[in-house]
Order: sequence, then structure tokens, then C-alpha cells
Amino acid sequence: RQQTAAKMSTTGRAALSTLNGGSKVPRPKAKADPVKRKAAEDENSDASGKAVKATAPSARTAPKAVKPAVTSAAAARKPVLSRAGSRGVVGAKSTTSTAKSTGGSVAERLAQVEKLTKELKEGSLKSTAAPAKESALQRQELVEQFETERKKLEAAAQGKEAELAEVTEKMLALESKVKAAELDHVHEMSLIKATHAGELEALRTSLKALQAAHDTLEMQLKAEREQVTQLTGKITELTTESLTLNAQYRTTKATLDQANDTIAQRDAEVAELKAQITAHMQTIAEAEAKAREDEALRRRLHNTIQELKGNIRVFCRVRPSLPGEADDSSASFNLSDKELSLQAMGDANYAGKAQVKKYDFAFDKVFGPAASQEAVFEEISQLVQSALDGYNICIFAYGQTGSGKTFTMEGGMEERVRGMIPRAVAQIFESAAALQEKGWHYDIEASFLEIYNESIRDLLGATDSSKLEIRMQQAGDKHETYVEGLTVIPVQGKEQVSELLSAAARNRAVAKTDMNERSSRSHSVFRLKITGKNSMTEDSCQAYLNLVDLAGSERLAKSGVSGDRLKETQSINTSLSNLGNVIMALSNGDKHVPFRNSKLTYLLQPSLSGNSKSLMFVNVSPRDDSVPETLCSLRFATKVNQCQVGTAKRVSKKE
Repeated sequence: RQQTAAKMSTTGRAALSTLNGGSKVPRPKAKADPVKRKAAEDENSDASGKAVKATAPSARTAPKAVKPAVTSAAAARKPVLSRAGSRGVVGAKSTTSTAKSTGGSVAERLAQVEKLTKELKEGSLKSTAAPAKESALQRQELVEQFETERKKLEAAAQGKEAELAEVTEKMLALESKVKAAELDHVHEMSLIKATHAGELEALRTSLKALQAAHDTLEMQLKAEREQVTQLTGKITELTTESLTLNAQYRTTKATLDQANDTIAQRDAEVAELKAQITAHMQTIAEAEAKAREDEALRRRLHNTIQELKGNIRVFCRVRPSLPGEADDSSASFNLSDKELSLQAMGDANYAGKAQVKKYDFAFDKVFGPAASQEAVFEEISQLVQSALDGYNICIFAYGQTGSGKTFTMEGGMEERVRGMIPRAVAQIFESAAALQEKGWHYDIEASFLEIYNESIRDLLGATDSSKLEIRMQQAGDKHETYVEGLTVIPVQGKEQVSELLSAAARNRAVAKTDMNERSSRSHSVFRLKITGKNSMTEDSCQAYLNLVDLAGSERLAKSGVSGDRLKETQSINTSLSNLGNVIMALSNGDKHVPFRNSKLTYLLQPSLSGNSKSLMFVNVSPRDDSVPETLCSLRFATKVNQCQVGTAKRVSKKE
């Protein structure tokens, strides 16, 4: 029995030691004072409560320490909030885990107590009756100790559960605050990032611009340095050259001093020569003035001789080669002031070889290809001036197609190439204005017509050609022709006449042939009627200035025309042939001159019969293939020049 009781006592103390965390349990005394035992239980209960209370503040301390940090972080709106919140969460989690571990240990101890109590009860039942009676008191004491310990543990467990609930509640509140702080932090961070993103991008752009400017400045600096290096080298070279030039300067200065002495001597000689030159220049000027006077006198005497002879003056003009014509296709001309010599291939001899023949002609004036329009008009200016003196004037151009007749009479739009018609009109108005000082006043009327296929066309109006007829009227002791129904326009200046000439040129009949790109297909006649009156002397005069551009003669085989162009060519050749017959009859002194065989000769009858001063331009082409037509034109011009038509008289009277 003693051994069994000892064994049970040992087993109970081991169980209590296990429940107390391994501490040894003192042996139970035989008798225990109930008062002392109660005090001991109260003391153990107080100790357990103090332990629990000591543990609880530590569990509550972590949230209180975290809360101020969270509050301050939320107020400051700084990134520290996330770190403080994190520390609060960690503290709360650690407190929760501590409470859970404490609660778990209490529950385990209660489970162990119940298990041991059960084992003791079971063990007591198995033991024999004798030992049970002897150790009943010990078992009772052990059971009481177990019960006391169980109650303490239950009280501690309840305190722990309350503490755990409080800690859990605080933890949930803290977690909600942390989440709110985290949301505020995320929002604040997004605002900060959005704010600083633009600034960062602007700073990056500025940085790139500064970097580009820096690179540019670096390149410029490098270029400037290279330029400085080059300039330094040039300065060195120029310094060397300067030294060389200084030496040359000293040498040159010495030479210059010697040259100045020589120049001083030469200046005296030059002054003497200048005086001689001045004297010679004065002599030359006097000689040129006398030569001009002599030339003017020669022209006046020549005109007087021609007027006394009554001949039609003839000027020959050779046109220059056109850009499209080859130089080797030009005929051989030898020209002088009044003579023209043409070399051409003649007929074949007995051996079958063609011989070169020379043809000589003489006229009142010959103009070469280089003669300008101004030079040509200068020769006829005195003749045009005679129209203001009361003499009828007729100037007409004759020649084959493409020989330059229209260019001579009408010219171009530029001043240097103006033809005889616009230049004659300008001189008429300029001279009329100058004669106003001497009391003369002139009324001038203009008309322009063409003879096309033996019908008259009004180039300044819309008159039907069938109503235009040539009439003869008495003018003093002479007769003159006019066209009935023709448009006559009073003109006040050369600009107005230029407009009329342009309008007439657009209305004139022209066409393209194989011999001429723009061939005149009609005879054109521009007429100025000039009526003058002198208010001082009561003298008056009336004259006609006729400027005629004849259509070009052409051979049918060369012109390559057909249809209407063929009819035009036949009409042109017929009228020119009638003009030749009239010239031939005048040269032979025939009593009957066939003026009325064509409208051209009928219209020019006063000019060809001695009632006017007449001048004919014979225009010739320089082309070698035009030599036959050139010879025909030159021979016809020679006959005209030899034709005596009588002396022109001035029509004037005093009113």
C-alpha cells in the first residue's frame, strides 16, 4: 500500500508540474490548515490576475503607439504615412498573434488537467481497496488542487478571451484607418505624379534644347577655333607679304619719283599737243559743218536737177539675209553710193560650161543690207517736206515678193525699225507744228486703201468695195485722182495715225506662199491730204502725200500657189505688167499712155504724169535663187529712172 500511494503521489506531482509549465509541485502535507490553504489560493488567483493584467497592457500598447503615427501621417499627406501604417499593421498583427497563442496555451492546459483528472479517477478505480483507503486523503488533496488550478485557468482564459476581443476590435479599427490612409496616400501620390510629370517632361524638353544648343555652340566654337587657326596662318602670310611689299614699295617709290620727273616733262609736251589738237578739232568741226552744208546743197541741187529733168527718182535697197537663209545661198553684189553690180551665172557656152556674167546698174541712191531705216528715210526727208510746201508727193516700193517692200514702207513696232510711212507722218506733224510760228496752220486727213484682184477695199472703214470708184478732178491746171466713197479721217497727231496704220495692217490681205511666209496679196495706198493756210500772208496750199506698197511680183512655178492664191498672183502680175506698159509708153513719148488699163495705174496717173514729185524704191533679195527676178526688177527700175514725166508744180494761191 505504501508503494502504491507513493507511486500515485509521484504521478500527481508530475501532472501538476506539467500544468504549471514544468515547475515542481511540493509534496502534500499530511494536514493542511483550511485557512492557510484559502489564503494560498487567493494569493495564486491574485498572481494570475496580475499576470493577465500585465499581459493585457502590452497587447493594447501597440495600437496606441501606432494610432498617433497614422494620424500624423494622414495630416501631413507625405509618403511617411505608408511606412507608419505598415508598422501599425505589423504591431496589430503581432498583438493578435500573442493573444491567440496565450489563449491557445490556456485551453491546452485545461485539456491536460481534464485528461489527468480522468486518468487519476480511472487509476483509483483499478487500485485495490486497501491502498485506496490509505491514500484517499492524498487523492482528495490532489483533486482539490486540480480543481483550484482549473478554476484559475478558466478565469485566466475568460480574461484572455475578453482581452482578445478588445484587441481584435482595435485591430479592425486600425486596419480600416490604415486602408483609408493608404487610399489617401495613393490619391495624393497620383496627384503628385501628375503634377510632377508635366514639370519633368518640360525639364526633359528644356534639357534636350539645352543639349542641342550646347552641341551647336560646341560646333560653332570648333569652327571658330579652326577659323582662328586659319586666320592666324593668314596673318603670318600677310605679315611676310607686307614686309615684301614694303620693300617693293620703297623700290617703286624711288622709280615713281624718277617717273614723275619724266611725266612733268611729258606734261608740257602733252599740253602743247592738246593745243594743237584743239586747233585741229576746230578746223575739223568747221570742215564737217561745211561738208554738211555742201551735202545739203548737193541734195537741193540734185532735187532741183531731177525736178527740172522731170524724172522719177529711183532708190535701190538690198535687204539683208534672214536668219533662216544660209550665207552661201546669197548672190554676189558689189555696191557703191549710186551703183550696183550683180554677178550671176549666165547661159552655158559651146563647151557646156556656164559663164559668170556681170550686170551693172546705176540709180539715184543704193542702200546695202546694213542700211538702217533711219538712214533710208534721211534721203527722202526733204521730199516729204515738200508736201507741206504744196507739192504732190508719191513714194512707192516695187520688187518681187519677199524682197522687203513692206518692211521698207511700214517697218516694225520698235523705234529703230519704223518704216517710211510712220516716219513721214511724224515729220509732217513735227514740221507743221514748227511752221505755226510763221503763221501756217494745216488740216490733215488720212485714208488707206488696197487694190485686191482689181477691186478697191477700204482699210479704215466698212464701205462695200463695189461702191468705191476712182474719179478724176481738176486741181488748178492739172488733174488729180481720188476714190469716191473712201473713208477719210481727220488726224491731229502721229499717235492717231499709228493707230490707223495698225488697224489697216490687220485688215490687209496677206497669205503664205513658197517664196514668202507672209506675202502681201494686194497693192496698198496710204494717202494724206494736207491743206495749209498762212494767217500772215494769206497764202494757202494743198497737196497729197501718197505712200504706196506694191504687191510683190512672183513666178507661178516658184510660188507654188493654186486656187484663190493663183488668181491673186495672176491679178498682181497683170497690174504690174500694166504699170510696166505705162512706164514704157512714157519713156517712148507715146501720145497715148494706157493709165486706165488697171486701177493701180489709173490711181497713180497724177504721180506718173508729172503732177507730183515721185520716188520709187526697188527692193531686191540677196538670195541666189532669186537672181532672175532681181534682174527683172533692176531693169524695170532703170526704165522708170529714165522716164521723164515733167516738172511738178506747186499749187498755191492768195485769197
